[in-house]
Amino acid sequence: MAHPDVVGVDVSTRPDCVNERYLEILKESSEKYGKDVTVELGLQSSNAHTLLKLGRCHTAAEYVDAALRIRRYGFDQCTHVIADLPWDDRVDVIETAKLISVLPVTEVKIHSLYIVKGTELARMYERGEVTLSSMEEYMERVALFLAYLRKDIVIQRIVGRASGGNTLTVNGGSPWWEVKSRIDELLEERNITQGCLCDYIDGKAVRHFL
Repeated sequence: MAHPDVVGVDVSTRPDCVNERYLEILKESSEKYGKDVTVELGLQSSNAHTLLKLGRCHTAAEYVDAALRIRRYGFDQCTHVIADLPWDDRVDVIETAKLISVLPVTEVKIHSLYIVKGTELARMYERGEVTLSSMEEYMERVALFLAYLRKDIVIQRIVGRASGGNTLTVNGGSPWWEVKSRIDELLEERNITQGCLCDYIDGKAVRHFL
């Protein structure tokens, strides 16, 4: 932060690694050097069973705790989501968008599942224990996620990229720019805009009585 060319610091971590002392240190440094801080959290899914299968070592509860703590220090926060996890369905995708939207999240990165060589997930994939969704299903889920996501959240990424030499599969073999272009076309065709279905905040069941 002391470097004159640095205007902000982005810290990427896991929800279960967010601690008050660490946040205090970030706040002290931010104020001392006048630099912005963003904390990135890998949620990936709101489904506790999915997170257990992925070996994430946390559930949505730790994510909520971390998000609320980060906000108390005034930092921006970005959440990472995998839209096509094989143990999630479209209801899980919607719930993940809703969970993020009711928390003080400022940015989101969405990407498809990619499998890194030598990992437990890679071994499961090679044994046929994991079936990946098609890119068409990924795009459908992204569109659904965006429709339920709060309008003011910045979308930093809508499709992921990974080194081909270190992965077994990424984006179903399609170039990332092709997937992004097809998502854009899908959104336009169906007239889907970010937050168009975000009507669940602030007591949906009673608003029409007020």
